[in-house]
Formats: sequence, C-alpha cells, structure tokens
Amino acid sequence: MKKKLIMALLVVFLAAGSMTSHCAAKEVEAAAEKAKEEAEANVYYETGRAALYGLNGTERNLESAHQNFEKAKELGKVEANLYLGYLLHDYNYPKQDYAAARAYYEACGDNPYAKLSLGFLYWDGHGVEKDKEKAKELFQSVVDQGRVEGYSGLASVAYDEKDYAAALEYYNKVVAEGTEQIYTAGAMNTIGWLYRNGYGVEQDYGKALEWYEKAAELGHFGAMNNIGVLYYY
Repeated sequence: MKKKLIMALLVVFLAAGSMTSHCAAKEVEAAAEKAKEEAEANVYYETGRAALYGLNGTERNLESAHQNFEKAKELGKVEANLYLGYLLHDYNYPKQDYAAARAYYEACGDNPYAKLSLGFLYWDGHGVEKDKEKAKELFQSVVDQGRVEGYSGLASVAYDEKDYAAALEYYNKVVAEGTEQIYTAGAMNTIGWLYRNGYGVEQDYGKALEWYEKAAELGHFGAMNNIGVLYYY
C-alpha cells in the first residue's frame, strides 16, 4: 500500500514538473516573440524619424515616415503616435487634421513632447476650444519635466504679451539645447521672424534670412515660404 502511494505521488510530481516546464517554455517563447516585435517596432520608428527629419543622410519623405510610424504603432511603439500627430498637425500629411492629431498626442500618455503639442493646439484653438490658460499649464509642465523644448511654448506666451526680448531668449535656448528637431526648426524660424520685423531686436533682413535658411535646412515649410517672401519683396 505504501509502495503504491509513493508511486502515485511520484507520478503526480512528474506530471507537475512537466506542466511547469511546459509553462516556462511558453513564457520564454512569448518573451522572445515580444522582444522580436519590440526590436522590429524600433526599426520602423527610427526609420520613420530618419525619413521625417532627413537624419543620417536619409532623404526626407513624408510618405515613408508615415508608413513606418504606422507600422511601429501597430507593433506597440506608443511613441509613434507622437510623430503621426506631428504629420497631421505640422506637416498636413496625409492631410491637415487637428482633431486626429490631438487623439494621437493624447495616446502618448505623459510624453512631454505630446503635452507640448497639445498645448499648441489649445493655444491656437486647433481641433479644440481655444484655452490659453490650459496651454500655459501644459507648456510649463514640459519645462518642469526638464525638456527645454517647453520654452517654445513659453516663448509663444511671451510673444503674445509683446515681451519680445523674453521670447527671443526662450527661442535661443531651444535652439542651443533642444534635441527634438521640429521644435528647434520652429524656434529658428520664429527668430528669423523677429529679425524680419524688428521685434525685440534691430530689424535686420540679412539675419532674418540666415535664421530662415537654418530652419529650412531642417525641413521647416514655413521658413521656406518666408525665404520666398523675402526674395519676392
């Protein structure tokens, strides 16, 4: 009787061990698959950034950027939502759609750059009811998170209050320390605008052109237009 009991317990233990091994194998397989998807998503994500910003010698291509960010998002790369928002909001690709851009930004959670872009939507009343106080809160929260690009938002506030010297200081800070190209280019373009109109500085068309050209080299469409305006007049 005792011998049968021992044999029965042994069978149970062996079965349990087999099940544990099977579960562990499944977990390893799932982890490997997840790691593979994350790696693939990162490749699409970085390829999209390269196409959007012309990084590493890549030719700028909005269609390629859009396709790669979509694939990265499908594979779980949350940050890809930010750039899909940029495409709609700042590049009007595949069309201008502020409401959809807002949805993409909100899908980014606590991403500071998404909060900054949301702030600009509220500041301009694009896709949302205009709310400058909410925009200011978002701009400041980005600065508080240690992202220098948040000063782009505070510069807009200073410009609106006609404190052009402060606006210029903030924009120069973004140019000097910023890492997200879309905001660096925007700051360069607006510095050009300040020189073009003599806001907070002595009017200087030559310096305006220099700043517009810097922004245009980073793919800023508004700066390209501003250069054309200078040549036209």
